[in-house]
Amino acid sequence: MEDWQKQFFVLAGLLFLVVLFILPDHGHKGDISCWADWSAFIRMHGLTNIYYSDTDYLPAYHYILYLYGHSRESIDRIYTDINYFKMVVFLFHLGSSYIMLLFIRLLDTKEKLPQGIFYLLNIAVLYNTLVWGQVDEIMTFFVALSLYFLTREQPRWAMISYLLAINLKLQSIVFLPLILLIVFFIYLGKNIKTFLLDLFILVSLQYLIFLPFILTDNLHMVWNTLFRLVDSQPLISANAFNLWFAIVGIDARGTHDTERFIVFTYKQWGLFLFFLMSFFALLPLFIQVMKRWLLHSSQELFAPITVLTFGMVPLLFFFFCTQMHERYSHPAIFFLVLYSILSRKWYIGLLGSLAYLLNIDGVLRSLKFQYYGVIIYDSKFVAALFFLTIVLCYRELYNLAIKEGIFSWKKV
Repeated sequence: MEDWQKQFFVLAGLLFLVVLFILPDHGHKGDISCWADWSAFIRMHGLTNIYYSDTDYLPAYHYILYLYGHSRESIDRIYTDINYFKMVVFLFHLGSSYIMLLFIRLLDTKEKLPQGIFYLLNIAVLYNTLVWGQVDEIMTFFVALSLYFLTREQPRWAMISYLLAINLKLQSIVFLPLILLIVFFIYLGKNIKTFLLDLFILVSLQYLIFLPFILTDNLHMVWNTLFRLVDSQPLISANAFNLWFAIVGIDARGTHDTERFIVFTYKQWGLFLFFLMSFFALLPLFIQVMKRWLLHSSQELFAPITVLTFGMVPLLFFFFCTQMHERYSHPAIFFLVLYSILSRKWYIGLLGSLAYLLNIDGVLRSLKFQYYGVIIYDSKFVAALFFLTIVLCYRELYNLAIKEGIFSWKKV
């Protein structure tokens, strides 16, 4: 074990104890009560019957709630101790922070621990986990782990990690085109037997996740929940301070996205803009993959471009699509911070984190700030911060692509 790893584990252990001592005893009551209700339901009726409750979460998360619920002495303790469930999610945050240090070790030879603290102590991320009480960091952990394995050209473990992310939260599907592009890039250098074996392992893992529900003839309930998630809240915005909240204002919370806005519906405009902007975000990575495939180039993927693209796609999803919650930019923060560390362009990670914090605290208002009416909490100001972050990301992306000669089709 290297010195920086020892230092991290000591720091993480101390931080865990400090957080346990000062853990906020409040949060988003609706979300936290759901965790308690679903844990109690699993305890009383069994894991495979969970979809007879009002849950709209996917199976992997309910395995976690199963462990929590059965770790309590009684149903009453599930409810009285539910605030400490935040510490379970916090463990995944520590895991994400460690993955960031592994990235820095892999891609950068400079000192590791001081830089990695930027994410470990990121106020916006900690607010989501320890104040709000949400679980977005669990999904972020598995997506980050997936990219780490892809960077090390270990597609089997990358796909396993990503499959777990998908089984936790459906919104992680926005990473699917990125994952598939890089996996395709890696498998170009491997034989078909390796690909088929990895695919078999992936399908087997998904089967094991579904197996308890298959054995009790409840798999259809999982599928019903999965399809119900699409358009479950067909609003222009579910408190996301994005493009549409800036245009429509507070009415975006109560207006269906099927209403028309300049010929098309809000939903159609959102999807069109997301796909259009994602095309330009994915273009440098796509060209690198095509050069490997068509020109048999030996050039490796340029890691900073990959990391930045992983940060941009969920941010574009959050900013342009309708039906977005205030938390849906959460997974972008990990990759924006990582890119900031690798490039020394700290303003990208800082701007993204600030916009995210202002959005989630502007909705929950848990900090009891006396002046929530000031401009920094105004939805248009926060949307402008997100937009500025996106513009800066595009500038960085294409400057890197030009500098690295990615748009040149000469064989390397």
